[in-house]
Amino acid sequence: MKFISSSNNPEIKLVSNFLSNPGSTKFKNFFFLEGEKLVREAINSGLKLKSLFFLEGKENLFDNSAQINHSVIVPLKIMKKITSLASPPPVVGLFLNRPEVSFKKLLSNGSTFIFLDRIQDPGNLGTIIRSADGFGIDGIFTSTGCCSISNPKLVRSAMGSIFHTPILEIEDFDEFKNTLDQHQIELVASDMGGISLYEIQLPQKVMFVFGNEGMGISPDIDKHCKKKLGIPMPGLAESFNVSIAASIFLYERRRNFPKAIGKNC
Repeated sequence: MKFISSSNNPEIKLVSNFLSNPGSTKFKNFFFLEGEKLVREAINSGLKLKSLFFLEGKENLFDNSAQINHSVIVPLKIMKKITSLASPPPVVGLFLNRPEVSFKKLLSNGSTFIFLDRIQDPGNLGTIIRSADGFGIDGIFTSTGCCSISNPKLVRSAMGSIFHTPILEIEDFDEFKNTLDQHQIELVASDMGGISLYEIQLPQKVMFVFGNEGMGISPDIDKHCKKKLGIPMPGLAESFNVSIAASIFLYERRRNFPKAIGKNC
């Protein structure tokens, strides 16, 4: 295990560049994880490690882990440069993302999915991923324009769920819609003015669509959604945050159709 004390080291520069621009396509295939819990989850999930950085004095945290093969020790001044946290953690790690699975294969094996259209806030997207994992949905699809799934704030808010749920980006929605039709998966949009979520029978195979925090679902996607459902709000709040709305939709799906969601049902 080597010791790095220079901020000009190529490995330190790589992480610093990532933190400066986590949404860059250059880092599309990387996950940067901060803190012992997330790093352990990534290792246990089989994510391939590129570099692990231990704060000086904390290098024995993972002594018993056979998977760790490339790790370094850094002093506090360097750890402060390679973390987005206010309080430097004992360990951070740069991991390679898993190869994407075929969306056609994913659709053929599942029945409950989410499509996210231009969700920009990493906290919102991370919370949706966590709820999706908790309710056992089969996969998440995102449009171009969504926050990068490698964003550190997203990864923290997802609390490890990002390693459990397939997440795929869709560039050509019309082609994707044709595949949905082939698998008899119906698009259902979240819409404040839609029919009450509690008053309708959900289809056996469904993909819930949630739109951008300010602009909602884009017209090119919305036109394909034959069902538009809303959440009754008897209180005074104008609307729900998109991550809360997604969680309510998934809860209702789980409550009314438990055998259609999750591999362990």
